[in-house]
Amino acid sequence: MTVDSKLIEMSRRYGSDPDMVLAGGGNTSYKTKEYLTVKASGYPLSTIDDSGFVMLDRGLLKLMWHKTYADEENERETQVLTDLMASRRFGEVNRPSVESQLHDLFPYQYVLHVHPAKVNGLTCSIEGESWTNSRLAQQAVWVEATKPGYILAMTCQKISQEHQKTTGQFPKIMILENHGIFFSADTVDEIDQLVALVFDTIQEDLHTAPDFTKEPFDEPLVNQAHQILDKVFPENAIFFDRFHSLVELVADERSVQPIMKPFTPDHIVYCRHEPLFCTSQTLQATLEAYREKNAVLPRIILIQHLGMFSAAETAASAKVARVLFLDQIKIAYYARSFGGIKPMKSEHIEFIRNWEVEHYRAKMESKS
Repeated sequence: MTVDSKLIEMSRRYGSDPDMVLAGGGNTSYKTKEYLTVKASGYPLSTIDDSGFVMLDRGLLKLMWHKTYADEENERETQVLTDLMASRRFGEVNRPSVESQLHDLFPYQYVLHVHPAKVNGLTCSIEGESWTNSRLAQQAVWVEATKPGYILAMTCQKISQEHQKTTGQFPKIMILENHGIFFSADTVDEIDQLVALVFDTIQEDLHTAPDFTKEPFDEPLVNQAHQILDKVFPENAIFFDRFHSLVELVADERSVQPIMKPFTPDHIVYCRHEPLFCTSQTLQATLEAYREKNAVLPRIILIQHLGMFSAAETAASAKVARVLFLDQIKIAYYARSFGGIKPMKSEHIEFIRNWEVEHYRAKMESKS
């Protein structure tokens, strides 16, 4: 399969920008009348080539919009995945992005879907919807938080059709609460213009940001924590951070609350559903209690007055967890400009924790 060169260029350019894409997040696509070429699950955008995409039959995808699936979540998602896999053009072996239906929904040739921290400062905020309706009403639609996959696709279809009836145009920008943003247009140049429009408009009203200035730390306390963590994590898979905004956040139980619940599915996939917050004195006991309660160890350990440890089974997973939790901190500060934080709902967190699609994505990420 030969993939459209402009799709490759756009994917790599945005995928290489840490302000736009982190870890395995984000996806892109290009469509013709017959086929949708979309990023395959598990391939990073930054280095993607022809082998990282999969071609889907748009006629078969269209049938999915009119099909009735089971009400029970696991059964429904299995049915949807089966149909999505069956829509692959003969000879394709990659697994298509779970958001392929959403990509096909747009009537424009190119689609870019990303989860930038500045955009998610908006999507994970109390006033995100009202701000979007006020500042970007003609160009964008707001999609209220819902369960991902098929339910999200159907929700977006309904909202987009309503927007089209009102304005006469299918939306080119779709802003998803507690998720990210979609841009779509018939040219990559226009997508670039839409990206600039959204970021410039957000920047005009953004008056809060985290301070990543490094601060000195109590070395004996850090070493003591390392000794405890070394017993359950590989030594090369533990990373320590201490900077100004982090010190503010871990001052006490109240100040840390803005970062204790995930903002988006990516934060759950790579950082687990919640960090561990404790004191230096209670680290050993709370670490064991966390494992007993959740059957896994935390990826992020926040120690009061000290800082943050990122840890995992491998150094690669620990690094990704660190990057994604720094993103969580950015979002918490950016959201202050839009009325304060709005983390994911508990029911959506539980759905992601048990969703086969995200287990597959995490597994693929661990291999990269």
